[in-house]
Amino acid sequence: TVTEGFLQLALDANRRVQIAACSALSVHIEQLGPTLVPLLDPIFRNLMRALSIYKSKSLMVLFDTMGVLADYVGPAIGEGTLPTIYVPPILHLWIHHPDPLDRILFPLMESLASVALTLGNNFQPWALASYEHAMRTLELGLVGITAAAHDVNLEEDCDPIVCCADLLDGMVEGLRGNFVTLLQSSSTHPPPKFLTLLHTLLSASTPAIRMSAFALLGDLANRCPVVLEPALPTFLREAIHCVNPLYPTVCNNAVWSVGEICVKFRGGNLEVLTPFVSEILERIVPLIVGTAEGIDGDSEDDESLDDEEYDEPKKRSRKRSIVPGLVENASATLGRLARIDPAFIKDDLPRFLSGWCEGLARISDLNERRDAFEGLVMAIQSNPHSILSLPPQQRATTVTALIFAVTSWHIPDASKFVTSELLYGDYAFAPFPVKEVGEGGSELWRQLGLLLRELKRAIGEGWDEMTKMPVNVKRLLAEMYQV
Repeated sequence: TVTEGFLQLALDANRRVQIAACSALSVHIEQLGPTLVPLLDPIFRNLMRALSIYKSKSLMVLFDTMGVLADYVGPAIGEGTLPTIYVPPILHLWIHHPDPLDRILFPLMESLASVALTLGNNFQPWALASYEHAMRTLELGLVGITAAAHDVNLEEDCDPIVCCADLLDGMVEGLRGNFVTLLQSSSTHPPPKFLTLLHTLLSASTPAIRMSAFALLGDLANRCPVVLEPALPTFLREAIHCVNPLYPTVCNNAVWSVGEICVKFRGGNLEVLTPFVSEILERIVPLIVGTAEGIDGDSEDDESLDDEEYDEPKKRSRKRSIVPGLVENASATLGRLARIDPAFIKDDLPRFLSGWCEGLARISDLNERRDAFEGLVMAIQSNPHSILSLPPQQRATTVTALIFAVTSWHIPDASKFVTSELLYGDYAFAPFPVKEVGEGGSELWRQLGLLLRELKRAIGEGWDEMTKMPVNVKRLLAEMYQV
């Protein structure tokens, strides 16, 4: 077979053939994905034979191939005894390599991150060794960048730190609640030492380190929040401080991590969150309304709407969103804050409601979307005059943005955007995805309908003139929301 051919070539003595074979095998895996499951045993055994003979660049390409297997084949790579074929040799090479900061090891750590995430709790036999060596490597890397603080190659010096942070993140995502047990079982790096090192990463001067650190922080808040409890105010303060669009990738992850942390406050411990609320709003609202320094510009890939009259949200957002995902993450975080207590944001709603609705419409993750829309409904219900008290033109814009946000729940799977065809062609809007949303889905659908009906009743006869909805949107609102 083609797979066997690539595996045979991967064992060739020529370095160029090795690299070409592994690269071709990676493409092959990406194309076939889970259909390769019956061949996983010989694939891993051959790759481990290659591991024993490869050097330098060939090794780096081999590690990339291992990561591709985890990403494209999925959990099947963790079934039965398969992990015992490939995890121990990779771990042995990493731990016993004479130079822990050797660049050859960077793709090894990244592939191990993918493996840990994919294997989940099946990675536990190797989790402690991986965790402790990653922590040791982090410490060495931090010493290195401190010594090279004025070196022009500082970004390269940060690479091992970023790779280790990504590996820890993969372990957090895979082990979930068991990650805290892992920390507690470590004699060299127990929880207090982990938290100290995490804070060092979050406050690092290098953006690449902070970006990975905030990804780790957000996943900890999501998967294993108990780890963060002793230092939560410190981490939240650091995340808020880094909501700065002049460093867009750091800002994006910091905003997202603030939202993930906010979720954990619902139902209690508001005394920890409340002192930070005003600063969270000061940092996040400008990202949504487009007044934050550093986010002006045009977005070339926004195809949300093609209709002339129903295009207002797109035109405004094109003036401000050049950081992919930033407005969405900011909108999700704002929704999660409102979901905890709508009083946090209700008085300031008129200033950002329209932009908030536009951002909500773009959120792709269903859990984040559900949380954010629940916060939106609660905020408007707590301050209905936030829309009704607006000047006529601004009110019309805001209502249109709200309808656009609700409509975004009904875009069919085959289409990413609301297009002219969807607005005016054959009716193709999908039902509200109650099952996909999961817990709270049907109640959110009901609350959105109630909100729209109350809004239409309050506006009265001017509703149709104000909204100027395309024919299919009118049908959608009538059939799905009785509006």
